[in-house]
Amino acid sequence: IAGIKSNNGSNSTPITMVLAAAVLVAIVANLWWAVRSQRASVATNRKQQVSATGKALVLSAEALLAADEVSALRRLAIESARAHGLAQCRIELPDGQVVAALDPSLITIQKLPAKWNGQVVESASESQSRHQISGSYPLNIAGRGSARLELSAPIESSGLGWANVAIVI
Repeated sequence: IAGIKSNNGSNSTPITMVLAAAVLVAIVANLWWAVRSQRASVATNRKQQVSATGKALVLSAEALLAADEVSALRRLAIESARAHGLAQCRIELPDGQVVAALDPSLITIQKLPAKWNGQVVESASESQSRHQISGSYPLNIAGRGSARLELSAPIESSGLGWANVAIVI
């Protein structure tokens, strides 16, 4: 590369280019770290939100199921899902019949039996994939049986990502 000589006669262009490249690499590395940290923070916050929503819904769902308030339970599932950005909010009996769901077409039982048999796993579980958070929570309905609350929600991003990043030099 033919360099431009400075006033003192030295060839400084290659050094300037190396320094500029080093600064650019540092900027890109810092940006990558910031985006990664932001995504991890969003995922952590979303997981906490889904967990809190699930725990709150358990108490209400158990009371509504015990009182045979199926319509109120279905409204609660739909309104909670919409309010908290859930992709799924479903309550199932141990035999797989769906009592309430965000999507009403998934409901497979119209009227609750007086009692139902079967057990669900007794502990709550939560999981996370790259794009989704899921939670499964047991419901214990005194005198009737057990059921399960299933939730899932996308991990929403605030838009920070490589597709939205522009570096202007």
